[in-house]
Amino acid sequence: MRMAPSSRGSSGWNRRLVAGPLEWCAQHRAGKWLLGYLELAYMLCYVSMPMGLAVLYLLGQRSAAGHFWTVVLLATYTSYGTLPFLQTRPPRMLGEKWGASRPAGKLRAFNLWILRHASIHANTFPSAHVASSTACALVLLGHGPIWLGIGFLWIAFSIALGAVAGRYHFAADAILGGLVALAALLVENALTVYGLAG
Repeated sequence: MRMAPSSRGSSGWNRRLVAGPLEWCAQHRAGKWLLGYLELAYMLCYVSMPMGLAVLYLLGQRSAAGHFWTVVLLATYTSYGTLPFLQTRPPRMLGEKWGASRPAGKLRAFNLWILRHASIHANTFPSAHVASSTACALVLLGHGPIWLGIGFLWIAFSIALGAVAGRYHFAADAILGGLVALAALLVENALTVYGLAG
């Protein structure tokens, strides 16, 4: 069984990318507010998919539901499909010594409670939460007002940052999750062009 690159711990480019900003946030008031926002944003990963579908229906885009589900599920299942082959431990469980202690808070406590009681207890590489929320946003960019799609894209971006800042995922997990969502959209669009998707 192979371990994903992100399982090598907090060394390398992930540390260089994440350590500095997290240490700054832990030491400054504005940074602590930002970390609180990112914890709240990460919580939205559980509702972004049903919210996106509800928005399609409210916009009268019921016919786009098939397109929505194809893209979102393709991105999500791709992320979960790697679990038997690429297993990682979340960085928060690796005892990273380089980072300052994260400020405790009710939002973080609630996120950790959800992960303890309602998660699959495994780290997906790429991040399924980032992949599904980004896929949802990309579909909405093509349906309805552009500002709405941009709003959902901002939520997806915030979820990705929250996943990394909260050490729920490595930066590589989040980046690859966004790329998987984009690939899912392109694959579904290609299938539609050739009449292989609804």
